[in-house]
Amino acid sequence: MRKESSFRMTIWRNYNYNHTHCILNGIILYYQEILVCVGGVDFDRLFFGRHLVFVEGKTEMDLLKIMGCPEKIIMDCGGKTNMPTEIKVLMPPCMDNDPRMLILRDKDGGENNVSIIQSFEHHINNLLKESETPRQTFQQHRDFENLYTMDVPDANFRAALHIAAPPSIEDLYGKQFVSETIDGYILALAMNGNVLKEFAKRAKITSNDINPEDALRWAVCKGVPGVADKAEITFDQTKDYLGVYMAMSKFLTVKRSENEDVFSGIVINMAKKHARDKFQETFRSVSTALKFIEIGPKMEDRDESTEKRLESRLSLSDRP
Repeated sequence: MRKESSFRMTIWRNYNYNHTHCILNGIILYYQEILVCVGGVDFDRLFFGRHLVFVEGKTEMDLLKIMGCPEKIIMDCGGKTNMPTEIKVLMPPCMDNDPRMLILRDKDGGENNVSIIQSFEHHINNLLKESETPRQTFQQHRDFENLYTMDVPDANFRAALHIAAPPSIEDLYGKQFVSETIDGYILALAMNGNVLKEFAKRAKITSNDINPEDALRWAVCKGVPGVADKAEITFDQTKDYLGVYMAMSKFLTVKRSENEDVFSGIVINMAKKHARDKFQETFRSVSTALKFIEIGPKMEDRDESTEKRLESRLSLSDRP
């Protein structure tokens, strides 16, 4: 009798295990099919948490990690055109968990804030349809013209949309760029006196007439662009000036891959260390957006693990 009872229990356990396993496999296959249908989005990135932050590329991802945002909630969309698909795929599993989402978006030439806002309102309202929530709209933040928020208490939902609006740079005052991008923020930090001083020191820049940081500043803002202008080469993007900065600070003599992304990471980290007030001021709108979706960025305390990783990967002093 005891053997029969034990045998029945074994069968029951195996049934429960196999039944549960089948259900889980079914769920996985279901979402895999969805991902294939919408364009082959990587299944490994499916996230069933509460917060998601959508960014265009690696520069924004590095910035957010340095500000204390958990890496696992940052979705690198690989460009603005992929953002709608990423939102469509990754947000629905979060909608029953008091979702919070943030979108960091550049503004290209010919675009305006209204068209960008309306596009994301459309996608978000599609997400809210199942909860029978009336149509929602973004509201401009009272302190930042480029930050828009949406708070839907009935659906326990919050969203923030941050559209790039880089600060003006004194040495490039009046210069018009075709796009407003995250690169503009990086360039603004790079032109800070303390950051210039650090780059000039590491590149061993010397000058008999002016101090090294002013020599680097002149080369980036006036010297090389002036030569380019005479050759009828147009500098109309912040990337153009960042490229000059990389060359003049001898960054490109270091043999590394993804030079531009690596350089941006160095600038952000260096500004946080040597120009903390400028760092906080430059990214205050991003910090406010993170707080709105209830993520506390580490604007005051250094993220040691991130900084150590960046130092080992990005140090300008590591010469081949």
